[in-house]
Amino acid sequence: MSNIVTFPDSAEKSSPCGGHSKLETPSKDDRHPCYSESAQHQYARLHLPVAPACNMQCNYCNRKFDCSNESRPGVVSCLLSPQEALERVERVSEKLDNLAVVGIAGPGDPLANPDKTFSTIDMLNKQFPDLITCLSTNGLNLNIYADEVISLGAKHITVTMNTIDPFVGKQIYDWIYFNGVKFSGIEAAEILIQEQLQGIEKMVASGARVKINSVMIPGINDHDIANVSRIIKGLGVEIHNIMPLISKPEFDTHYSRIGQREPSYEELTQLRDSCGIDMKMMRHCRQCRADAVGLLGEDQSGCFSKKGNKENKKLESYPEPHQPKQTKKTTPANKMVKPIQIAVTTKSHNLINQHFGHARQFLIYRVTAEKVEFEGVRRADQYCVGSCDDDRETILDKAVEVLKGVDVVLTARIGHYPREKLKQAGIEVCIDYAMETIDDAVRLYCNNKLEECVV
Repeated sequence: MSNIVTFPDSAEKSSPCGGHSKLETPSKDDRHPCYSESAQHQYARLHLPVAPACNMQCNYCNRKFDCSNESRPGVVSCLLSPQEALERVERVSEKLDNLAVVGIAGPGDPLANPDKTFSTIDMLNKQFPDLITCLSTNGLNLNIYADEVISLGAKHITVTMNTIDPFVGKQIYDWIYFNGVKFSGIEAAEILIQEQLQGIEKMVASGARVKINSVMIPGINDHDIANVSRIIKGLGVEIHNIMPLISKPEFDTHYSRIGQREPSYEELTQLRDSCGIDMKMMRHCRQCRADAVGLLGEDQSGCFSKKGNKENKKLESYPEPHQPKQTKKTTPANKMVKPIQIAVTTKSHNLINQHFGHARQFLIYRVTAEKVEFEGVRRADQYCVGSCDDDRETILDKAVEVLKGVDVVLTARIGHYPREKLKQAGIEVCIDYAMETIDDAVRLYCNNKLEECVV
């Protein structure tokens, strides 16, 4: 029996740490701790890490550590399937009788993982109707999926919007992946901003409560966040959360590598104060993990990941090889399909999320019209190690030899020179599925390529 807060006219509830405290009885809309400063002290939230893939690369984010704009946002100890997420809600609700909100905030982007996200929300609505469901997104796919989000009844939406100026945006975003195409520079920023604004407009018109997160990056977008605040207020957004950049060296983001400083407390406060003249500010944000549990600032996620549980699987640097979903395809009766050998570079989450030059092993898959088989691991030395040119040339030659017989390498990124070396060896390189799961990447690639291999 779960202890989800159903909020009668008055109730005395046990606190998560024992004892009893008198809870106020605000309306359902006022129980979300991110939208109400008083609610943060009374009502718990639970983040479900069901969305691993991301459709863009921010310069304040290192996908090795997931997303770096929350103790940090996007950081998780495990990934959950929608069914495992539902089971976790049940376990948490049995322990926390003040659980009011369940959100999906990563570790990638919920709307870059629409099937997992929508399946989870749909099951939550059916089994836990008293809970508030919300999601946090970069907004790139919000315009595309707005109708689905609205139909599922997710009434609390957070969009991370860091600028409305594409020239600023190109300094914040390395690339985006939109409608099957990868964009960078000004074009990427223009597409992102346009999709964010249209998606926000749709959500506000639906009656949803919309919050905008902006990461303050000194010297990059600090002068433009006031414009963001002005524009979103005109769209009917309820609250603006200006968060400080996190760029500590140990997080190894682009910004940390180039020495981009974090804002001072005084700078952050001054910006919030100036924007807060016309727009409601969130000042109690704790930049939560993507698997956070409990009150804001009192994360209890560690209490719900016991050794032996499915959800305690660690995100290793090199995940155990797994078998992608079977790819079935009908071919003419008298035809044969030439098998495709695929090499994958990955470092965590079962995603295509590793630079070719950083790989020390390749996962090899053999694909036919009937099935996908995992063939094993081929190991190589890391190409990008800062060694002299002669050493690197030798390392690259050995890597190419290791990949002999492979038709294509699915990787997150690769330099021009190693791409050409692989091409000369008859090996295709594909970065179109960067940050996709291995399952989806192999399936999508083969759906496009198998027809070309009929002999």
